[in-house]
Amino acid sequence: MLAGPVWASAPESGGMICEAAKADHLAGYATSRMATLTEVSTQSRGMFDIQSVQLNWSDRSEARLRIVRSASGLAQFQVEVVRSGVPDWADAFAGDCMLISRRQLRRHASGQWLDLRIESGGRSSSRPYNPPTPDITYASSPRGPIIGHVDSGIDYRRLDFQAHFLADADGQWLARDAWDGDQQPFDLDVGRSPFFPREHGSRVLDVLLQETDHVSVIPLRYPRPQIEALGGHVRWLIDSGATLIMLPMGSFQARDWESLRSVIEAYPKIVFVISAGNNGVDLGAQPVYPAVFPLPNILTVTSVFSDGTIAEGANYGAAVDLGIPAENLTARGIEGVPATVSGSSFAVPIATAWLAKLQRCEPELFGEALINTLRDRLLPSPDAATQGWISHDVGQTIRCESKPAI
Repeated sequence: MLAGPVWASAPESGGMICEAAKADHLAGYATSRMATLTEVSTQSRGMFDIQSVQLNWSDRSEARLRIVRSASGLAQFQVEVVRSGVPDWADAFAGDCMLISRRQLRRHASGQWLDLRIESGGRSSSRPYNPPTPDITYASSPRGPIIGHVDSGIDYRRLDFQAHFLADADGQWLARDAWDGDQQPFDLDVGRSPFFPREHGSRVLDVLLQETDHVSVIPLRYPRPQIEALGGHVRWLIDSGATLIMLPMGSFQARDWESLRSVIEAYPKIVFVISAGNNGVDLGAQPVYPAVFPLPNILTVTSVFSDGTIAEGANYGAAVDLGIPAENLTARGIEGVPATVSGSSFAVPIATAWLAKLQRCEPELFGEALINTLRDRLLPSPDAATQGWISHDVGQTIRCESKPAI
């Protein structure tokens, strides 16, 4: 005979929690399971109210709930479970609490994540978290301007990416994972959730290579837990030969980017292409860093529609040097799976590709002079949201009139 609660730690599945949420009995559920119930936030989006709730147990286990309700009741329910401080599994349910999908993290005995197992619609799949790097011979000579790609990593198993990798003096792959501290910068951004990792870096690189094939790439997975240390890693990119640096990232905290600013100032011949961000704000009123640093070798770009007007949600203002149509693009991510992408992050690789084309034709162009050569093609901004914009048609005209120098 049980004298106490059924669970004194995180549950094995989310079905019972979903039923409690559907019946609006989460408080009673928490009490019976010796859990503390905390409402994190509630927001309304159109016809739906979205509630974020957390259940905590004394053994450091927790269940993070996302409850979506409409006027007729529960519409969707999601639960992510952390067991004794370690992410474990996540379930998603329809409004009737029928299971839609389950995601579970597998770990090595050392605690390192191996992969994410996904079960949905009767099918199972897995996503690796840090697969071995390719056993290939890396090119010793660049195939064009060298681009430092600072992002969430890349899927280095893709053959089309491997064609653009470079070797160091010892024949080893020029790449760095500043987040994990190894040389396996696999595309993995778990900042929002380890169960729903973003594959940002692979898609950004894919857009770059759609614009130009004549580049070499050195990937750098950024040190998300210590972004203030990014400057030293970017200096390594420059020492490794990069003349163009893609930085589709930023934040509202200027202090996080001071080490990077010092490097940008120290290397005026290197062009840094930086995204304006996607907060829907005027950077003059709400600065985003490093986009607003007033340095001549920074090109800050944002996303505009095909007529040059600012895209919905894209940041804008006098600090934005250039608008580029970067809405509803097709980009392939991990394992080459295509997706529709939008936003200022994807304006970065397009602008970088155009700069690389210019530099390939005129290798003496660096820094501010290279940026100004691209700016000569600016069209007036129709809504004064940027200093100007360049259409894809104009961008496609950037080519060498004679045999390229690189």
